[in-house]
Amino acid sequence: MIRICFFVLSLLCSLSVFAQQKGYLYLLYTTPDKQPVAYLDISITDVADNSVQHGISDKNGKLNFIVVAGHKYLVQASGDPINYEIVIPLQGYPVVTRNFILPATFISNQTDTIWQEISEYQYPDANSRRVVIRVLNDNRDAQARVPVRLHLPALKRVYYAYTSYNGEALFNIPYSTVVYLGIDTYGAVIDINLPQKQNVTLTQQITFQPSPDVDQILNDTILQNFSDRISASTDRVLVKIRLFDFEGNVLQNEPVFFNLSDSSLVYKTNTNEQGEARLLLPKGQTYVMNLKYERDIDIFDYPYDFSSHTTQVDMSYIGSAKVEEFYQTTNRNANGLITEFMESRVMQLSEFEANKTTTEYGLKFNPQKSSSHISTPLLFEGNMYFSGGYYSKEFYATTTNGQFLWGLALADNGPSAVTYAEGYIIIITESCSLYIINARTGELAWSKWLGPDMFHVPTVGAGKVFVSYPNATDAMHLLENKETYAMVAFDLEDGSIVWQQPISSEILGAAVFAEPYLYTTTQDGNLYRFDASDGKAIKNDKLEAVSMPTISGKNLYISTSDSISSKVCQLSTESLSIQMVYKELNAEMFNKEFLESGPSLMAYDKLRNICAKGSNYISMGNKLIKYDPVTGKVIWSSVFLPEPGSFTSSALLSPVLAGNSLIVGTENGLLHVLDASTGKILQKINIEGELYCQPVVVNNLLAVGSNKGMLHLINKLKITGNWPMWNLNASHNTVIN
Repeated sequence: MIRICFFVLSLLCSLSVFAQQKGYLYLLYTTPDKQPVAYLDISITDVADNSVQHGISDKNGKLNFIVVAGHKYLVQASGDPINYEIVIPLQGYPVVTRNFILPATFISNQTDTIWQEISEYQYPDANSRRVVIRVLNDNRDAQARVPVRLHLPALKRVYYAYTSYNGEALFNIPYSTVVYLGIDTYGAVIDINLPQKQNVTLTQQITFQPSPDVDQILNDTILQNFSDRISASTDRVLVKIRLFDFEGNVLQNEPVFFNLSDSSLVYKTNTNEQGEARLLLPKGQTYVMNLKYERDIDIFDYPYDFSSHTTQVDMSYIGSAKVEEFYQTTNRNANGLITEFMESRVMQLSEFEANKTTTEYGLKFNPQKSSSHISTPLLFEGNMYFSGGYYSKEFYATTTNGQFLWGLALADNGPSAVTYAEGYIIIITESCSLYIINARTGELAWSKWLGPDMFHVPTVGAGKVFVSYPNATDAMHLLENKETYAMVAFDLEDGSIVWQQPISSEILGAAVFAEPYLYTTTQDGNLYRFDASDGKAIKNDKLEAVSMPTISGKNLYISTSDSISSKVCQLSTESLSIQMVYKELNAEMFNKEFLESGPSLMAYDKLRNICAKGSNYISMGNKLIKYDPVTGKVIWSSVFLPEPGSFTSSALLSPVLAGNSLIVGTENGLLHVLDASTGKILQKINIEGELYCQPVVVNNLLAVGSNKGMLHLINKLKITGNWPMWNLNASHNTVIN
């Protein structure tokens, strides 16, 4: 279990006087061709008290504001006639990110940049004013050669100057009613008021503790060299990572990586003799923590502010040496496939912090104040089973009102959507294990450490658990992405291997069991059919498949994609050959970059067919379609457009069928109920979050996970049905007769 403590060494920002919890609003302004809109004047208005904050985007089109959690804000860009409403979450990690796309004309309207190098004897003219910015560190020492800028949005100008040896930056700037001050890498953090009289000098003193130059850049890797005495600064957070193995011993010389979430750059260091690694990370960035053989461990947001922070993280890890020894010594069969796996331990949790909130549609949970996306939960016999989120190791069982039943701290993070079969909870983690758990008691029945970077959901059928794993011959193959994969069937009761076969790459979504066969697509576009009893396989490697298959009788439905578009095909379940291509069903070409999104892949079901009562349903882009599988004729098609002010994709998730109703979510957080016969939208709920996986339904209760660690329970929909887990059941074959 990860324990994170923040030590505030100094707080120099006046916002600390507020009793409300702070939140952070990150904004990004680009043109349709993804060019940043730099030096754009932005204002946000707090609807609660009409207070206004101003800022300017930096050269990358980014800026951020410190806001109040739970408040609603109106965001206005200079030159844009529309203001947009944004709500800051009250609970969880109150960080909101929005990407605004503006017309290309905003690029040609950029602000002029003017460097000033003036002496104290160069006096301003009658239309200008003298401004002196004095920069001191925490010890009140003058800071030389610090870049300072003043932004005059009304005049579309930015003035730059460096501080001198005595810490002062001098400016002669035209008079303007609005001037914003920024320092070094910081945005427009302070409003200043110029004197109206021309012969009056404004002097502003700022405390700014810069960090020393500790970065050594090698290609896309940043190494750091500093002493143990170094401390956090205004512009950087000191991060301390302590690693222990599962026996509690410190792990020495372990590589630790902090990847920038929107860049190829990565900060790298190693643990010392005490098992501690240290990094000085610049603020204004989001980082993902990785270890050598365990990925996506946690996410760290460090907004700009004027405080000094130290983050301490203590965590357990299997250890690189143990992983490397495993690949060198493990037993393999004649085909080179692994026949003996390590086990992964779990720890029982005795309590659960639900952070429950009543909403207009039901209840909302933020387990343990998680900050990462929660995958599709399970509803079963009045209980819920769910993870703490993609960057969490916690897994819980509660009643539907949040009463704690049992909990586990897993050995690794990134739990998948939840599967249930024959009294067991079955989950896999992105890094790195398969867990079979007694649903009633929470006791671990058995586990397998299968290897890092596994992005799919387990399937159960005929008393077996079906998953894939990276079949590396040694640990370095894992790092160099040269591994092959294997499809494996474990006995559900005791975990023994029933059969396994090599496959070309990772499973896409999950395998699909339709007795007597198991079908699966892989991330490189191939389709396989295995005999579920002995693993005998046939393959179609000409498809470019981009969805899980759905099997109805002798027909198999699947989506494929080329460089132009995605389309739906009908195949024979016996030969795996194409029988029909549905010409009326197409969407934009599949974006392969989607396969790099960890949280989405742990419950991937894009472009998936549902077969029900002679009709098929499918989400394609922002369209939900009902069609006749025999003729290919579209019966109805509903289009879902973004809500005004929403800058998240309105692309649809895979639908859920509940009685005579279809329930479908959009990535921007809207849930819709449609009449399955007509496609008419009957109800709509905004859960104020982002969705990446389908909901589940039992009777009239719906549960769905969203980003920022939220699990939503909704009982205000006029529905009734039984779709208790991801993709309907443990076989994941979405067919309803």
